This record gives sequence, structure tokens and C-alpha cells, in this order.
Amino acid sequence: MTSIIGRSGFPPTAACWQGRPAPVQTARRGACRPGMVLLVTIVCVAVGTAVMFAIVKQALLSRRQADLERYRAQALWLAESGVDRAAARLAADPAYPGEEWLLPAGDLGGLDAGRVSIRVEPIASEPGVFQVRVVADYPDDAVERARKSREFRVRPRR
Repeated sequence: MTSIIGRSGFPPTAACWQGRPAPVQTARRGACRPGMVLLVTIVCVAVGTAVMFAIVKQALLSRRQADLERYRAQALWLAESGVDRAAARLAADPAYPGEEWLLPAGDLGGLDAGRVSIRVEPIASEPGVFQVRVVADYPDDAVERARKSREFRVRPRR
């Protein structure tokens, strides 16, 4: 055991320690343990990674939502176009039965093709009046697609 008592029998004053190294303390209170810096670094990296994953996930969900909105809008326009096409064809030919109208991606100005199904059926109780059902799908072959439909009655002009 070392003593910090000076030669005179009294503890040394601060002036006495000038130019000499301070005595080594054997027990350090409040000092970092050797692995604490590494542990804090690992926790910070883990939290930062979790935050980045959350941001990327939110960005992907936003992109998917925007794509679905675009699909819905395009399907609505295709359904309206199908209504106009059915009315024009019925005006030209009252025996028009309907059709499957396939629209390639190039015609739609995008990456995906569309499909419009038009069904025309005469109404038995009302001669000269037809029930028209239009169903538009966009994109045509995707798992997640938008579908819009319109149904109306029409009496072709002669």
C-alpha cells in the first residue's frame, strides 16, 4: 500500500505536485468501461438502420399507392371511352353485340396495356332499347389492377 503522505508527515500540497505526475488512482468512479463506447456505437447504428428501413418502407408504400391511383384514373378513362365506343357502334349498327377491346401500351402512352369489355344485350320488354355494360381493366394482365364499370341503356338513333 502506497501512502500519499509526504516526508514531513503531512499530506502534500498542490504546489508539491508541480512537475510530477499525479498519483494513480486505483478505483475510477464514473469512468467508461472498455466496452461501453462500442456498445453505444452499436446501438446508434442499429437505431439509424431501423430509421432508414422505416423511411424506405414508407417510400415504397407511397410509390405503390401512387401507382394504384394512376391505375384507377386510367381505368376510369377507359370505361368512359368504352361507353362512347359502344354508343357510336350501336348508332352505326343496331345489331352490334359488343366486343373485347384490347389497347396496347403504346396506344395508351404508358408501360401497361388495357382491356375494355363491351356487352350489348337487347331488352325484351322494351323493343329497340339495349342494355350496355362496359368493364375496363388497367393494367390488363396485372395482379393488382383497377377495374371500372359502367352500365346504361341506349336507344340507337336511326
